[in-house]
Amino acid sequence: MRVSRCRVLVFGAVLLVGAGLASMSSGCAGAPANTDNHDNGGQQWTVRGTVLNAADTPVAGADVQLNTNTVSPTQTAQDGSFQFASVPPGTYKVLAVYTGATDLLSGASDEFTLSTDNPTVTLTIRLQGSGPPAPPFAADGVK
Repeated sequence: MRVSRCRVLVFGAVLLVGAGLASMSSGCAGAPANTDNHDNGGQQWTVRGTVLNAADTPVAGADVQLNTNTVSPTQTAQDGSFQFASVPPGTYKVLAVYTGATDLLSGASDEFTLSTDNPTVTLTIRLQGSGPPAPPFAADGVK
């Protein structure tokens, strides 16, 4: 029996599966991949943006990833900004995840295309909560 290996994108304690985010995995048989391989003469494009919480406050330290294995993930700066430079042309989504002491937030962009006519894309990603983590217990078992 042949078993295929599959790499799944994991941020902190969150495994991202379903809701259209399956394309965030790569190297899996049957998984969608960015296959837009234009001959671009070596030119690269840029994706930048800001990650905000539900109150429109910038989120520092969020993990941000394109749905491709050709561009390394990054984290947002203090002002919530992020940038991917030297991105090959193609169609992408951006996913952002923030795991804090009291929050677990995630969000994704709509699909967009980088091309000669659209060399730079600027996004705003608003994170939504999936509930706070369970509160820690004190050593004596009392919250």
